[in-house]
Amino acid sequence: MEKINIANLLKDYPKGMELDCTMYEDVYFDYVDELNIIHCYIKNEGFKTSITFNQHGTPNSNIKSKCVIFPKGKTTWEGFVPPCKFKAGDVLYVDCADKESDGDVYKYIFILKEIDSLNNYFSYCHLSINGFFPSSQYLFDKYTPRLATEEEKQKLFHAIKDNGYKWNAETKTLEKLIEPKFKVGDRIKKGEKIATIVRIYENCCDVRYDSGIGSFTIDLQDEWELVPNKFDISTLIPFESRVLIRDHESQKWRPAIWGVYEPETYFPYKLIGCISCCCIPYEGNEHLLNTTNDCDEFYKTWE
Repeated sequence: MEKINIANLLKDYPKGMELDCTMYEDVYFDYVDELNIIHCYIKNEGFKTSITFNQHGTPNSNIKSKCVIFPKGKTTWEGFVPPCKFKAGDVLYVDCADKESDGDVYKYIFILKEIDSLNNYFSYCHLSINGFFPSSQYLFDKYTPRLATEEEKQKLFHAIKDNGYKWNAETKTLEKLIEPKFKVGDRIKKGEKIATIVRIYENCCDVRYDSGIGSFTIDLQDEWELVPNKFDISTLIPFESRVLIRDHESQKWRPAIWGVYEPETYFPYKLIGCISCCCIPYEGNEHLLNTTNDCDEFYKTWE
């Protein structure tokens, strides 16, 4: 009877698959090398002992002996169906640790790009204990991965998203996400219209206008701009812009004419004929003149 080439059956099987063995207990498949030698190991109280068999599943020390390894729960390889080969885009997991002390260092979750003729695996991206790597990389050769579990897939896809990417399974590409132009809570303007975003959809959003009641849906592809959350002091015009100044909170606001801003100095606001620690535009703050009332946070360009 012709012997079955077990090495060919096991080449695509995942590392760590348990086998039945007539010689040893707790035998697990490791990999098949380039000489068709079947590498296995025995687990014993946290340690792994390596053992090998030839392509027909017999001990290498005696090639005339009978096959001693079988699929778990079987006593023959007849009818054994090897797993389907992986395809590009599959999410896989592999443990490349050679010893228990390696821990999680050599464990990878990755999206398969290709397997070359030498059984080298390449990824579109992968996640390991060292982080997320969003580029095509060669990972390993002698270790055979398995399909990732749902939990492992989610770990990888969360890492993809957290690093600003999205996996396009249809085109098999890792796409860089475009940062959203606006977010909920932003104040935006278009001409004289100013509104606050309360909900965002794909290309539009619901807003509440500063003047008026209720919310309205607008198209974000229109020429809306972000209203800055801090006053831009560079918009003041020297010798022309009217401002209010004071040096501390208990002092009343007094009028002045704008000069120049020097933020590295103790009195950063240089006005015409004086200097100050606090300065705001007069327009929009007329009600603060000659009072000690605090101004809106928007106008504070000092700490």
